Amino acid sequence: MPPTRRGDVLTPDFGRDEWDKSPDAAGPKPWTMWDAIKTFSLRNLVFALILGVLAAAGGAAIALSQAPVYSGKAQLIIDQPKAIAQAKDNGPILKLAVLKVKYADLAKSPAITGPAATEAGISQDRLANNIVVVAAPSDLLLSVTSEASTRSTAQRMANAVGTSIMNYADQEQARLGVAPSDRFNFSFVQQATSASKIQPTNKRALQAAVGLGVIATVLAYVILQLLAPKPR
Repeated sequence: MPPTRRGDVLTPDFGRDEWDKSPDAAGPKPWTMWDAIKTFSLRNLVFALILGVLAAAGGAAIALSQAPVYSGKAQLIIDQPKAIAQAKDNGPILKLAVLKVKYADLAKSPAITGPAATEAGISQDRLANNIVVVAAPSDLLLSVTSEASTRSTAQRMANAVGTSIMNYADQEQARLGVAPSDRFNFSFVQQATSASKIQPTNKRALQAAVGLGVIATVLAYVILQLLAPKPR
């Protein structure tokens, strides 16, 4: 211990510098989110599960309350019987495959959607915005899929677009002076005789319930843990 001047009061030194540097001298450690998560609380978990169940029920209710949507589907095939029968190679097949893509791209044009909308009894814009025409590369099929708020409307839309494609292709060749026996044509492989409900469905309601339930449970537990008094 260092010497002191006269008049100084001698006080024992028990390593005060080391004491001041100890972890406890800096005060309590902050309560972090990781601390809140790793410190288990049965009470908070029960509350979080209750909130998660309520959120799941709400998610399912919202999903099931959505306006119904039905989907209809019709399939066409493109063919040119005379050319294919007389062909010595696959040239006519390749030509038809290219033509099929052309008419799939034209499906939303006014020349096709106009007559189809009239036949289906809906507006042209509504029909054009609710149909999808796909030309698969592996075959000569053209798929027409429609969506509507009722089964009957969805069926009418898909069939009307299919019929309009058939008529437009034939009229176009007639304008070019192609003889009927030399024309390619579209025909129905399958008409839209029914429409499936795609919204709302029990599957989607279950997905919404599980997703919201899990998220709500986790968030509620973490928040409750952070708000709870820090354990000593």
